[in-house]
Amino acid sequence: MAYYCFLCNENHVDSLTEEHFIPKSLDGPKNQWLPVCENGNARANSIFDNDARDLLYLARVENTGALKRSGEALLEDGTLKRFKFNYHVDSVPERKAAFRYIYDRETNMHIPSKHVYAIAFPVGLIGDERTTYCKGIAKMSIGSIVYLLKKQGVKDSTLRRILMQESINAIRHFALDLQWSGQAVAMRFSLGRSDVLERLQGSCENKEIRNHVLKIDFQKNNIHVEGMLYSQYGWVLDFLNRIPIEERELCLKNPIAHINAPDILKDVTLSHDSICILNPDFEGREPEIPHHWRNN
Repeated sequence: MAYYCFLCNENHVDSLTEEHFIPKSLDGPKNQWLPVCENGNARANSIFDNDARDLLYLARVENTGALKRSGEALLEDGTLKRFKFNYHVDSVPERKAAFRYIYDRETNMHIPSKHVYAIAFPVGLIGDERTTYCKGIAKMSIGSIVYLLKKQGVKDSTLRRILMQESINAIRHFALDLQWSGQAVAMRFSLGRSDVLERLQGSCENKEIRNHVLKIDFQKNNIHVEGMLYSQYGWVLDFLNRIPIEERELCLKNPIAHINAPDILKDVTLSHDSICILNPDFEGREPEIPHHWRNN
């Protein structure tokens, strides 16, 4: 079967796979997918999709009561260990799972919960997490452009021409962690835009629940993307574009019926706040709290 793969920007005649550009792990709709080649799908999954739920954990903790996250653990002897949460996805998450499955990041050795006095971890994205998140929203932005234009009957040949333009091609290489040999292209991922969150959530039929929204505006010389995940993680991304599109504005709205919307719409991806949790089962002598924890 012949098909066009937006990830590698090539035509194929081999077997296709289904690429959910909004990952199913983030409650992306099962019916919204694009045909892609196996190599492209595997690469996209390894870069963002496999980590997506862990990165955007705030929307999930309300339902599961469990966390999967990296942070610092304060042990009974007062030492600090960089750790990662790790609970088994096939088990029922519990509120104490964070202490039951703590692993030392350097050695990958399990740290028994009885030795852990407390844990602290950031609310927002830090370091490489932010880069990973930007790669993911780059893929979602390009995927939504292709998906919505396909729905409008735009031919694959036109889609390929759009993605071959330098600005969009550079973003696609970034999303798939590929080397880019073209000219330098400014990549501006505008995160933390509460005005965008308010506007996109306000456009949804049900404002009381969380929504995924991808709005594409085909302007004269560029493509303007506004996106929102769970009504709380938002972004803006612009692509230079020289190929005219008749349909000026397209929008993809996906309600997440089982998760309520937050009282205040706020993008937390740039937050420097952190959460500190005391181990409810700790029975030893309390260690001294580190200075950089005291405001948590």
